[in-house]
Amino acid sequence: MKKVRPQGEEDTSPPFRVRSTYPGRISGMREWTPEETDLIITSYRGRYPGEWQAYIAAENDDGFISNAMNDHICSHIEELFPGLKRMHYRAGAVDFRFANERRFHFAMWQPENRHRRREKWLEFIKTRSQQQNGNSEWTESDSVKLLVHLQNNDPSLWNTYFDCYNNIGFIGPGTASRIAEHVGAIFPVPEDCGHIGLMFGMLEEANHRYAFEMFKPKNAKLLNQLENEWLNEIRGHTTFEEWSQIVIERSKKVIL
Repeated sequence: MKKVRPQGEEDTSPPFRVRSTYPGRISGMREWTPEETDLIITSYRGRYPGEWQAYIAAENDDGFISNAMNDHICSHIEELFPGLKRMHYRAGAVDFRFANERRFHFAMWQPENRHRRREKWLEFIKTRSQQQNGNSEWTESDSVKLLVHLQNNDPSLWNTYFDCYNNIGFIGPGTASRIAEHVGAIFPVPEDCGHIGLMFGMLEEANHRYAFEMFKPKNAKLLNQLENEWLNEIRGHTTFEEWSQIVIERSKKVIL
C-alpha cells in the first residue's frame, strides 16, 4: 500500500541515484549510468562531428579542454535530460570525458606525460580566464591506492600528512599540492578537472585506519581553535609548515 504524505509535506529525495564516488556522494551529484553515458557520447558524436573531432584532439594532444567546449557538452546533456541542476550536467560531462579516455587512452592524460600536460596548461591559461571543468570522481579503491602509494613512495610526505591530521586536524596548501602531483603520477587525468574528491576519500580511509586524534569528539573544541588560529591570526605572517611544527609539538602535550 502506498504511503500518503501529509498535505504540504514535500518529497525531498532526489529523483535519481546519488553517486557512490567522491566528491559526488558528498555533493549529492546524480550518478549517470553507463547506458546514459554511451547515449550522450553517441549522440554528441553524431550531431556535432566537427566539435567531436576538435574535442578528441584537445584531450589527446593537450590533456584538457576549454570552458567553452565543456559548456557545449553540458548543453548537449541538458537537451537529452532536461530539468536538472547545472552541477549534474557538469558531472555528466566529467563522466563523458572519462568514458572516452577508457576507450581512446588519450596520450596527454597519461602519467608519463603529466609534466608536458602541465606546461601546455600553464601556457593556455596565460591568455584567457579559465575555470576548472568540474571534479574528477574517485572510488574508495582509488583512495586506498593513493594512500598506499604515498606510504611506499614518499614516506616523508606521508609522515607530514599523518602528523598534521593527527595533531592539528588539517593540512597546509603545500602538502596538498605535493599530494596532487602524486595523483597525476599514478592515474590518467585531465589538467582542467580538480582532484579534491580523492583528498576527501584518502582522508576518510586514513582516519578509518589510524583514528586521528584531532577528529575525536573530545578534541572538537581544540580543532576549532587551531583552525581559527591559522586562518585568522597566523596566516600571512609565516608559512603553514613553520606554524605546524610549533603546533604539533604543542598539541602532543595537550592531547591526552
